[in-house]
Amino acid sequence: MKKFYEGESAMESIKNAIIDAKQDFKNICSNPNGYLNLRSRAYNDLSARYQNYYTGLDYNEFITKLEKEYNENPKAVFDKLKAVREKTFGKKNLTIFYSGNQSGQDSLKNSLSSFTLNLNDNTYEKVSVDLPVPAKREAFTINSQAQSLYMNSSLNDAGIEKSGNLKVMSKLLEEKY
Repeated sequence: MKKFYEGESAMESIKNAIIDAKQDFKNICSNPNGYLNLRSRAYNDLSARYQNYYTGLDYNEFITKLEKEYNENPKAVFDKLKAVREKTFGKKNLTIFYSGNQSGQDSLKNSLSSFTLNLNDNTYEKVSVDLPVPAKREAFTINSQAQSLYMNSSLNDAGIEKSGNLKVMSKLLEEKY
């Protein structure tokens, strides 16, 4: 989630985050080949499915709905986001990664206790998420003289175990076909 912009209210920050997300989606759509490639890979690759879900059509639909709700009732949107923040940023969900020297690590440890005092200590039920797979038969129309077709198949479904050797084969196929 984006940090609040300096000198900006939380409500303005939400509004600007929506504008930024809509612009990000326009940028993705400006490269339809890359986007189609991502959607193609999302059928068989969980990482691509996640990326497709949080940057693609599903996310754009979410942002469009959020913008409509925000325009109708900004306080309700703020309250929902605040509730999500409470669940997300609690002591039990907090993970901290540090890179630096020992004295910096000691300083960080000393300051963490005062930082975590302001975080909730609640425990929440774990939720399993099954991200949707893009439609198998879809077309994107663009104003372009070049046409593209993306095909994809699963190595797992074909009984091929993934290994580093497949990178070599992948490179050969990319260059030849």
